[in-house]
Amino acid sequence: MQKVIRFIGVGNLSVRQIKEAQEYTKNRIIANQVEYNLLARNGGHVTNDMESRIIPYCQKKQYNHYCVETSGQR
Repeated sequence: MQKVIRFIGVGNLSVRQIKEAQEYTKNRIIANQVEYNLLARNGGHVTNDMESRIIPYCQKKQYNHYCVETSGQR
């Protein structure tokens, strides 16, 4: 049988969650899509430690890091 899935993208995961998700698959995680803007930099629900931990980790692992632009309305 031919493998169908080669790469995985995730969304709104912390560094700990990315590491845990990678343990469950042999496929490489290549992207983490998150909400990130000037209004939700390091104090938001999902974006805690965004600049200090998540972005540097994704760069180190050569993950694509997609940031979702929001309207700023909550």
